[in-house]
Amino acid sequence: LAATKEDILLGRFGRKAAPALKDVIKAWQATRGKNVSAAHQRAARQSAEDLRALWMMPINSITPGVIDGWRGDFIQTHSAASANMRLRYLKLWLNWAQAEGYLRELPVKIKQPRTQERERPVVGLTQVEAFLDAVDRDHRNPQVPCAVRFAMMLGLRESEVLAARWEWIQGDEYVVQGKTKSKKIRRIPIPDRLMEAIG
Repeated sequence: LAATKEDILLGRFGRKAAPALKDVIKAWQATRGKNVSAAHQRAARQSAEDLRALWMMPINSITPGVIDGWRGDFIQTHSAASANMRLRYLKLWLNWAQAEGYLRELPVKIKQPRTQERERPVVGLTQVEAFLDAVDRDHRNPQVPCAVRFAMMLGLRESEVLAARWEWIQGDEYVVQGKTKSKKIRRIPIPDRLMEAIG
């Protein structure tokens, strides 16, 4: 690698002289990689393994087409988010190679396509009713069914349910004045069914 670096710095940069991605990864692991967290090192090792198809390529030969081809193959068996994580490490190694002088300019601008979030499952009304009926039957303490309804119908967190106060019910609104995540006062409309349950 030292000879390759010297060639590049002297301006005799060529496709054959550029180090392979595998050599760059090894050099990073032997230097910068020793100073990162254990979790970072594990993720880097996994990313390097998953990028094995590109190991022998000179780093100046890694083009957008090469990356698109690798990503297309990878997402056949892995999620798009996993592919993006591997590409973040590829970008890290190429940037490190440039900073260390192995490259004058980055051969490619690595883009990580946005991944579509999974749809959240929605509970049907009949399932909600069945759940609330079970809560009413199985709890002798009337505060428990009320607390469950507070959480479900107002979207309150556990800490907000436990800190609930009667005086925070103002008309048809519930005003959360305790310690909220955003540290702001929240006004939440109270459904009629919840008012009946509270009563």
